[in-house]
Amino acid sequence: MAAATGDWVSHGAGTIIWDTITQTAHDLLEAYAKIGNYAQQQITFGKRNTPEFHAHPTPGDYGAAQNSVCEHLMGHLFGQPLNLIVIAHEDWSESKNSGEVVGGPSTVGQATIKSLPGRFDTVIRCEAKRRQEPGKPPVATYIAHTQPHGSWIAGVRNPGVNLPDIILAEDPRHFWQEYDKLVS
Repeated sequence: MAAATGDWVSHGAGTIIWDTITQTAHDLLEAYAKIGNYAQQQITFGKRNTPEFHAHPTPGDYGAAQNSVCEHLMGHLFGQPLNLIVIAHEDWSESKNSGEVVGGPSTVGQATIKSLPGRFDTVIRCEAKRRQEPGKPPVATYIAHTQPHGSWIAGVRNPGVNLPDIILAEDPRHFWQEYDKLVS
């Protein structure tokens, strides 16, 4: 919370990069499981307050971690007068009723895969495509997807802006320069 609520402007910052929201969510899940406030029949291993202690997360712990990340932490980050870049690992979820598969940012569980991207004006999915020709070292191409593709969520919520997928250059500033040309 100190990082999310800090006065970064007075330190000359213009952007917060949260790397990664996935790890933050897992850290919160582990903390909530250890506390045990949301468990009715908590499963634990080892003696409490020792390094061996481990608590198995319950559904309530997952809900608390998701709420802490998606509402509480994000609320503080969005309250900052700065640019915000949130990095997440990716996951996918399949709807039990429709069989629809959706891929997006991973926190804990799958409940936030669809809802978390909706809080952002821009969602970029980065992908590495690797290929190898016989006798040559492997080559990777990195793509910043700015439009939905397949089951994966991506997009720019800015009327009139159609930002194409961009092959990333070695210098990441290239992407942001192209982005600024179209979005600013």
